[in-house]
Amino acid sequence: TSWSEDTKQRLIIHYPSGENGQLWAYELRSWIVSLGIPLENLKLVEASDEVGEIALELSR
Repeated sequence: TSWSEDTKQRLIIHYPSGENGQLWAYELRSWIVSLGIPLENLKLVEASDEVGEIALELSR
C-alpha cells in the first residue's frame, strides 16, 4: 500500500528534547517530505528521555 492509497498512515518522529533535537527533527521531516510523504501524515513528538536518538513510529 502506498501513502497515496492509505491516507490514515502516520509517521511519528520522536526526537530528543532541546533546540538541537528539534532542529534535527525538522531537517529529517524536510527530507521525508521531499521523498513524497505528505506533511500532514507526519507528526513530531519531543521525547525528553531519548538523548541523541530519533525514533520513527508508523501508525494508522
